[in-house]
Amino acid sequence: EQKSWTYGAYASMNRPLDTGRFLASVEVRTSVTDSALVELLHQLSRIRTELIPADEMENAINYLTGVFPLTIQTPQQIAGQVSTQRRLSLGEDYLERYRERIAGVSAEAARDAIANIVRPDSGVIIVVGDGQQIYEPLLAIAPVRIIDVEGNALTVDDLTPSTTAVAFDASHVVARRDSMAVMVQGNPFGGMVTEVTMDGDDIVYYSKTAIPLAGLNQETTVRMTAGSFALQSVDQVGQLQGQAAETHLVVADGRITGQAQAPQQGGVVDTTAVDTVFTDAMISSEQVPMLIPALALAEGASFTLSVFDGDGAKILPYTIKVEGVEEVTVPAGTFEVFRVSVQGGEVEFINYVTTEAPRRTVKREIVGQPVVFELVTP
Repeated sequence: EQKSWTYGAYASMNRPLDTGRFLASVEVRTSVTDSALVELLHQLSRIRTELIPADEMENAINYLTGVFPLTIQTPQQIAGQVSTQRRLSLGEDYLERYRERIAGVSAEAARDAIANIVRPDSGVIIVVGDGQQIYEPLLAIAPVRIIDVEGNALTVDDLTPSTTAVAFDASHVVARRDSMAVMVQGNPFGGMVTEVTMDGDDIVYYSKTAIPLAGLNQETTVRMTAGSFALQSVDQVGQLQGQAAETHLVVADGRITGQAQAPQQGGVVDTTAVDTVFTDAMISSEQVPMLIPALALAEGASFTLSVFDGDGAKILPYTIKVEGVEEVTVPAGTFEVFRVSVQGGEVEFINYVTTEAPRRTVKREIVGQPVVFELVTP
């Protein structure tokens, strides 16, 4: 809390018959992963060697002795406590004298017990996050082994897959206005409107998303060159939980410049100045939803796109895979679709894109969240 890194730092122990486990965990934003890990290890080392302050000892003892009666109120709770006592051979008077013994624990005894149990130098550290950004900083702390979500070994090169310009089929990008309902666990939660218009030699892609209960209201306008889909500009304005979010980017002479303003945890608004190389092989994250139907979609097809993320002013490799063909029903009707996964951004999406030309996205899911976008216009 002092460093504005997190409100979620925890520690726990379990006591089976043989080997137990001490676990400390914390969730922080990517940019402070290494700093938070250093601080976590420092605090674990401190508690093994320094005496716990008297006021903290008193608060802990008062809590443990005060809450104990609440853990033996029901027959089930009593049975659980007795089971633990018998299983771990804690003595016949363990429960009767529990509060008395807790009250008698000294700071020295607590420190000695901690030194025996908490051993950060021999601990296993697991970090889950953006490998590209955290690998190098973590090397300064400890040796690093990289694995994917399935446990398969990865190399450093795997963190930055190579990307080349991907061909898009312009016949699937037509002037159209689509309206989608935002559903959460089957209930209406908001709406999104997308529109593609032709403006001379340019294509303009506009989207507006409103999710009142989440405090989200956002409008995005992307201008690109027809045929090549070369990005010209991105303008995005809106609010998230009452905080302004605004991005204005322009591409010219092989560079993308501008400014991105995005709300962060704790009410902080992060403003990023953008001025970096932007090649013909790149697209912006705001173009992705419109251009997915224009890929050469087929069962088993896979694409790697070099995508510029304005919020973080960084290039991300997006992996887009066609996982199969199926039938889906949305308010606009029943369609045969490609099931297309989109990985590489802040969240993973599943897009359901019609097999019939010109293709359109009729459904979109956020993986791991109960949020679904469904087409309501015919």
